[in-house]
Amino acid sequence: MLDRDADQTAKASQSPGRLARPFVARPVFLLVTSLALVAWILALVALICVENG
Repeated sequence: MLDRDADQTAKASQSPGRLARPFVARPVFLLVTSLALVAWILALVALICVENG
């Protein structure tokens, strides 16, 4: 029982904290940045269209 718990805590302390966070953070970061770029491009296009009338 104690050995199993020790092994689980050792594995838990090694992998998920270091590996899981970048995999979770990167897609969200890419999604936010791509949405921001698309919003900027749409705003510029709309502004140009309004300027040209």
